[in-house]
Amino acid sequence: MKEINKILTMIEDGNIEEALRELNILEKNSTDDIKYEIGDLYYSLGLITDAKRVFEYLHDIYEEETSINIILSEIYFEEGFDEEALNLLLEIDKGSEDYIASLLILADYYQSIGIDEVAEQKLLEAYELAKDEPVVIYSVAEFYNYTGDFNLAIDFYNKAIKFDFEVSKDKLLKKLAYCYLYIGETNLAKESYELVKASTEKDEKYWFHLGICFYELDRFENAITNFRSSLEINNNDPQVYIYISQCYLALNDVTSAIDILQNGLINIPDNEGIRANLVKVFINNNFIKEAKKEILKWLEFDEDHLEALSLLIRIYELEEDYEKIIELIENKLEQGNEIQDFYWSAAHAFNKLEMFEKALNYYDKAYNFLQDEFEFLKEFSMFLIEEGQRSKAYEMLKKAKVLDPSDYEIDQLLQDIEL
Repeated sequence: MKEINKILTMIEDGNIEEALRELNILEKNSTDDIKYEIGDLYYSLGLITDAKRVFEYLHDIYEEETSINIILSEIYFEEGFDEEALNLLLEIDKGSEDYIASLLILADYYQSIGIDEVAEQKLLEAYELAKDEPVVIYSVAEFYNYTGDFNLAIDFYNKAIKFDFEVSKDKLLKKLAYCYLYIGETNLAKESYELVKASTEKDEKYWFHLGICFYELDRFENAITNFRSSLEINNNDPQVYIYISQCYLALNDVTSAIDILQNGLINIPDNEGIRANLVKVFINNNFIKEAKKEILKWLEFDEDHLEALSLLIRIYELEEDYEKIIELIENKLEQGNEIQDFYWSAAHAFNKLEMFEKALNYYDKAYNFLQDEFEFLKEFSMFLIEEGQRSKAYEMLKKAKVLDPSDYEIDQLLQDIEL
């Protein structure tokens, strides 16, 4: 024990090479009890091969010592020897004090290979055997958090938080808050976050999630404060810029919404989400020139970007510049880009220009992809009525009626055709 402490001091002082030489010498000239500690130290230092050598030696001598099975199984899993690891764990019978530990390791293994049902069985068996063991309770909570069963995760985190163990209460509170947030219990999430006592100064996720809580509660100024705290720690998260802009828009502060998005593009210049939101803010507030400028920058990165092209078409529609819409779409088609999403826009533009034959061609193409789109069916049917294709229009209107039975105009059109 004295020798191990001496080696630990060397490691703490940074004398790693000398410590490892001493450890190697001690391994060759020590009792098996000391060898166990040496193997444990090798493992904690990440020297897996050395740890495996020691614990394989000990396992050959002490086959009934199940604590060796536990450590050796973890080593085998790390090295990819899954079958050997499983065999070691299955050697541990239910009466052993290491049985619960074996169940937790098995649960981790089955979860890692995607067999969640077996992982859950192992965890619940461990819980039934040790309902007052916080590590077991926490492991069950973590499993349900991972699988998205947030209500169950909350139940087990609330059980775990009653204990003092290696997982801090602050960490448990953050996990609870995360789960509450995902099931829509925003007030409970906020209360959990606000109970965290440790320093959160450098915890960007804490501030971000607390910001979301305030955002969901429509307390936008508080949300902005917390989102900005997150940005001070990490200014490369696009979600934060977008949330802050949404808060400003909710407060009718368009200038600040634009400013924060533009600031986001300075820090993350190629982020599509921030740019798309900025363009939409410009369009919705009639800053068309600025919107076009941003879209052209966007298309410099990717000239065929679907959302950028869609927003450009939206601008042309607002300007009633239908020739530009047709030119844009037909250029893309000539380049070999079959952009299904734009057939409706082309049909609409040709219709506005009274080029009805071409409009019908594009409406028919769009119909192949938009048979369940209410507004499209309504527009197409009205076009068909104008073109005298009443029976075809009637079929479109019946489909539209199924999608939205409450639309009065559809009822009127159907009645007109039936008459």
